[in-house]
Amino acid sequence: MDFFSAFFRQRQEIQCLFCDSRQEERTLQLLPRADLTVVICRQNYQELCSWVTGELYRFTNCFYIIIDYIPEKDCSLPRISRDFRIPPSRLACIPYNPEYREAARRGNSLRYWRACKKRCVCTAGIYFYRELQRGARAILQALGE
Repeated sequence: MDFFSAFFRQRQEIQCLFCDSRQEERTLQLLPRADLTVVICRQNYQELCSWVTGELYRFTNCFYIIIDYIPEKDCSLPRISRDFRIPPSRLACIPYNPEYREAARRGNSLRYWRACKKRCVCTAGIYFYRELQRGARAILQALGE
């Protein structure tokens, strides 16, 4: 979420609340009132099933981000869209990128972004960055921006 929060920080009318996986009473009261709820899941069919079909997490305006996405897996974005009836415009992915994961773990994600923009030789990094930008634009569209 480092990338998205930095991206949305430029737009002062957007407020982001990161709830992680907490199911506190206050969090559960705030989420249904949100203009948009962004759900982050792993590329795991059972995990997605529990989110989409679970009674606790029914929100009217929801956007799904699949993290550590690997296109060749049988749980692909088109299958997720079809099986769970999530419109493709409400679905984005963050490609699997071990370099970024390590940078984020160390608190150096911003430095990684700057390096990724500069070095155009790393196709995996460029694809990763492009998908994050596409996801951020899709979230703005889901907000009606």
